[in-house]
Amino acid sequence: MSGNGIERVPPHSEEAERAFLASVFLDNQALGLVAGRLRPDDFYFQKHALIYEAMRALVERSRPIDLVTVREELLRDRKYDELGGRDFLMGVVETVSSAENALHYAEVVMEKALLRRLIVEAHGIVADCHAQTDTAKDLMDRAQARIFEATSRVVASRVSTLAEALQGALDFFYKHSGDGYHGVSSQYTKLNQLTNGLHPGNLVILAARPRVGKTALALNLLFHIAVHEKKPCVFFSLEMSALEIVVRLIAIAREIDADLLRRYHLQDQNVISRLHEANEMLRGANAFIDDSSSLTLHDLRARMRRLRARHDLQVAFVDYLSLVTPDDRGRNDNRQEQVARMSRGLKGIARELDITVVCLAQLNRDIERRGGRAGDAEPRLADLRESGAIEQDADVVMLLHRRAPGDGGEVTEEQQREAKLIVAKQRNGPTGVVPLLFRGEYYRFDNRAIDDQFVSQA
Repeated sequence: MSGNGIERVPPHSEEAERAFLASVFLDNQALGLVAGRLRPDDFYFQKHALIYEAMRALVERSRPIDLVTVREELLRDRKYDELGGRDFLMGVVETVSSAENALHYAEVVMEKALLRRLIVEAHGIVADCHAQTDTAKDLMDRAQARIFEATSRVVASRVSTLAEALQGALDFFYKHSGDGYHGVSSQYTKLNQLTNGLHPGNLVILAARPRVGKTALALNLLFHIAVHEKKPCVFFSLEMSALEIVVRLIAIAREIDADLLRRYHLQDQNVISRLHEANEMLRGANAFIDDSSSLTLHDLRARMRRLRARHDLQVAFVDYLSLVTPDDRGRNDNRQEQVARMSRGLKGIARELDITVVCLAQLNRDIERRGGRAGDAEPRLADLRESGAIEQDADVVMLLHRRAPGDGGEVTEEQQREAKLIVAKQRNGPTGVVPLLFRGEYYRFDNRAIDDQFVSQA
């Protein structure tokens, strides 16, 4: 209701709805332009929705779309009389004389539908706030979820017919045939070969013992994705400050000795020049750092939602799992149950927002007691700390292995530099080993050339 008591008509465009349907009659391929995006309930007028439903049903049966077939489909479903008969159909067909602007008409229809959904959700949020049946924090989370769902087809479009899903898969194959990696590419050649990139909707676990370099590797990935791939990323650092993170990124960017940066030793003109170059590289990156020392799963979900909506977030890094604060600290769950809820929650966020979540995790101490000198034994899935649910929820589990100072015995500089990233689990692909070279002074992990082929298991 408006302020003067006159009921407002919801946003809609009768002209755009009729023009899009007419375009499909003229060129059946126009329907494929909006497959999976435009739904019958996006049409404000029920008669237009009925025609669109009939068109989609014909496509599923591989039949042409014209006046005769649409009429037969409507008669079969006993909806022809509700539509208004042949005169109404003819009126729609004659709306436009060309299908050239079909996509534009469809986008107008979807935009008006989005506005109507926002109005409905806004009224619901106001009603919830007046009811005061939940805490403000719970209401805020619910409000964000409602707005996000209203503005995204990610969740709403999960249900599809097999024919629609098959067509989507075929379109994907043809679109990406021969163009490299289908996910977000990393700088590590063999990792890309194994995983085909980082994929939206996936939870990736990167685990290692302390001091091995899992944070450094995550920052190397973030640097490449944000700077070279130009994909929006966020790094949630629950252990280090934003300053510490930026120092490491500067060192990675232009191979500046991080010790010089930490000691503010910038007299060397070459170092100063590299610092300015790193500054230019990083300023152009669409990356975000959140160094809040205490974040719950609720906080992570809300912040990722905002970044997804405002900046089209693609990859989120969480450093690290054990430092995430449980949402329900009052519950009597043991630590394993808490970690299981958090890993399941992170997987849910990845699916809901259609992004890649890379979460760092610790390995348990058993690896240090497993034969030989500390640091010799390679990590395995059973070494994931605190919860077997992490392995279950993750789409990809990567275990970083490297000899580090303090492992016991003499560790040479060469041994410290040799690293391997073990892809121990991949839900939709092979496992294997990615050889890396660690240059600790720059916090860099680089490709390491070796003659051995990487291990690949179907």
